[in-house]
Amino acid sequence: MEKNEALLSYNPPVSEVMSRNVIFVQETDAIPSTIQMFESKRISAAPVKNAEGKCVGIVTKSDLSKLDVMIQLIQLEARQMEASLFVKNVMNPTELRTLSVNASLKEASQMMVAHRIHHVFISDDAGNVVGVTSTFDIAKAYANLPACQPTQ
Repeated sequence: MEKNEALLSYNPPVSEVMSRNVIFVQETDAIPSTIQMFESKRISAAPVKNAEGKCVGIVTKSDLSKLDVMIQLIQLEARQMEASLFVKNVMNPTELRTLSVNASLKEASQMMVAHRIHHVFISDDAGNVVGVTSTFDIAKAYANLPACQPTQ
């Protein structure tokens, strides 16, 4: 099979490339601890739950970075401002973009392009989030294909 054919025909279930250890945040979590958690867990996005446990949005590293820049630009005393800000103040209050564990990698890619997003959450048949697939996961899956490896 030609390299191009191998790449074009590659379309595994998204469950094969998703990250399974989804880390959730609460909308009342403080920004400083959320930033620290993102750094320590090496994540770039997390679904946000409300007090009832319902997913109410997503917060990304970009959302948190914008807040950090804003704090610096207006030169407020960071500790005072950070103490009164919570995830709900900076998250994207939107419905999570989810796919079934049986969806294909192509479907995940198409959803990301259509909605201009970098993360798609994967849910089981009961609607529980069980994984997340990012643009990096997709790039990594393709980069690891034998057809993408340098020839000896």
